[in-house]
Amino acid sequence: MPKRKFRVEYILANGSSSATFKERMNLEECLEQKLQEDIQNLKVKEILDKLIQEGLEAINSLSAEEAFTFRTFRDNKQKEIQERNQRPKID
Repeated sequence: MPKRKFRVEYILANGSSSATFKERMNLEECLEQKLQEDIQNLKVKEILDKLIQEGLEAINSLSAEEAFTFRTFRDNKQKEIQERNQRPKID
């Protein structure tokens, strides 16, 4: 587990009073990033639900914001997969 992530989890478990200013800022950044990811995942879920209910022809009725959200999500997932595949495998 990366040191920063471990420290963030430690601070969350034990309270922020033991954290330095920099650690609290890192925690804030991590929580903000997690919130943004959760919001995006919720939007993507709503889009997918709409496509499942209405069929693939509903893709033409997506708003520009929905299309952008869906495309961004797809691109991020593709990037994650590429990064994962480029990591050296540990046997």
